[in-house]
Amino acid sequence: MSDYPVIKLLGDILLTQNGTIRTESLCEEGKYLGLYYSAQWCPSCIAFTPELTQFYRQFKASNRKEKIEIIYISSDSEEKQFKEQFAAMPWLALPFSDRHRQMELARHFRVQSIPALVIIDSLSAELITSCGRACVMDDPGGLRFPWPMRDPVEVLKECILVSPNGDKVSYESISTHIKGLYFSAHWCPPCKAFTPQLIKLYNKVQNMGKNFQIIFVSSDRSEESFVKYFSNMPWLAVPYSEEKTRKELAHLYGVGGIPCLVILDENNSIITKEGRMEVNEDPEGEEFPWRPKLVDELGSKHVSKLNEEPCLVYFTICEDKELELAHFALLPVAEEYQARIKRASAEETKIPKLNFFYAGDADICDSVRDIIGFGDDFPLLVILDIPNGKKYIHERSENMTSDMIGKFVRDFISQKLKSITIGN
Repeated sequence: MSDYPVIKLLGDILLTQNGTIRTESLCEEGKYLGLYYSAQWCPSCIAFTPELTQFYRQFKASNRKEKIEIIYISSDSEEKQFKEQFAAMPWLALPFSDRHRQMELARHFRVQSIPALVIIDSLSAELITSCGRACVMDDPGGLRFPWPMRDPVEVLKECILVSPNGDKVSYESISTHIKGLYFSAHWCPPCKAFTPQLIKLYNKVQNMGKNFQIIFVSSDRSEESFVKYFSNMPWLAVPYSEEKTRKELAHLYGVGGIPCLVILDENNSIITKEGRMEVNEDPEGEEFPWRPKLVDELGSKHVSKLNEEPCLVYFTICEDKELELAHFALLPVAEEYQARIKRASAEETKIPKLNFFYAGDADICDSVRDIIGFGDDFPLLVILDIPNGKKYIHERSENMTSDMIGKFVRDFISQKLKSITIGN
């Protein structure tokens, strides 16, 4: 059966140590595939591969009803490195020559660093967890395999938090507040530099009378360091003893590095994962809690949006007047789009997510131009769908109007636009 979703993802053929195997032979009930993103040049990969190998061999030798197969997806720069790395592995591999598919898979599963282990169902290709590496390290016996990801709000609601003086506080008691999840550690120099800034912002927001609470999620290496660091903080924390909860929250919120400040709204939905950047740009908290704007000037704080959701970007000359005109051209289109989203929600229909930006002179704008593959021509209107590796480019016009932008967006929603693969 050639229409298995996994075949569309991985192709028809995978490599074994002795030749090849048809991908469809892996598709069976109760079987899971681990997509292992790794490379010979990566020290963390070199350290993790033996742990994964041990887990894999033990699991395959067990009598578990679940089954697993791992597929090496190489980030090596040369085929020689790939062959040397794969020769020491007991599992399968995506052919090194299929570089386009390797990039598409990374985009599809939002793999931004290696080593990474993504677990999917072999029949449906549905994502089970993108945190497989951490799961192997935390559960080397695979007792909880295949490690389905939980709703992070469920994890939070299970938390009994502590204050610096030792009082216990339930998450439910602050669940209707604006909340900041502060992932940090005493050993981390950028964290120690940022924490005083965050304390000042926190106190200012408290003095404004706003319901705002921060929860410290520690990555400290000892309880002594945790206690010392937390004693200077005026907010709550996940207890150091709750290591599993701390790690799970970091995984579920996609924390790739610290310090990281994730802001949640009154309904526990994410407002922004770039709270640290917002604090740096708005230390007085004038725009707190930094809810997304209908139309915003593209900046480095929007990188996660670009990587995770389709984004419309309007490029024009980086002069104040032109940027203002771009903002006002986009605004009625964004308002129409939001109204359409609300109607669709009421009618239980689905409309693709879309963010609206105009490009100024931030460095990220040059990076986006590189992705699009265009020089310095203006104006330029594009929808970037990086997670799916697609871009949609509007026909050039010297006078870009709201009506033209609106039609472009409506055609995107109705799937009338012709997509171009990113990289072409």
